[in-house]
Amino acid sequence: EQDGQVRILHTSAALGTAVYQQNDAIWQQTQDFDWQCRDTSDSAAAQAARAAYLEQNHWLAANSRMGTPNELEYQIEWTGDVQRIAVSVFRSTAPDERVFWPATLNDATIQPNPGGLPAEMDFAPEQWAAKYRE
Repeated sequence: EQDGQVRILHTSAALGTAVYQQNDAIWQQTQDFDWQCRDTSDSAAAQAARAAYLEQNHWLAANSRMGTPNELEYQIEWTGDVQRIAVSVFRSTAPDERVFWPATLNDATIQPNPGGLPAEMDFAPEQWAAKYRE
């Protein structure tokens, strides 16, 4: 969360970013996922697409068909003095079994969303981990 905006960074067979904007007590979706970076090769075109995604979206991860099985790594650009982050991970084979961090989360980040993200969500960034610029 930063500047009244929450970005959901999703990686599966592709990468996508959804954005929610705070409007009083509720968070409203302003951007749905635009799936990109499906190519798992190391071709020049695939590498250029991943570099462009990082530059445009300020984050990058391997999609689920890349890298070491059962490992996931994100590269996230931190901007501003304070960033808040929450993590919710699940397998496509068991979407109701989530692992989340911080363990005390009790907001929309831990709720399953079968069929896609809703237009409004109830986020509580004050529950999320805070990273301060050094």
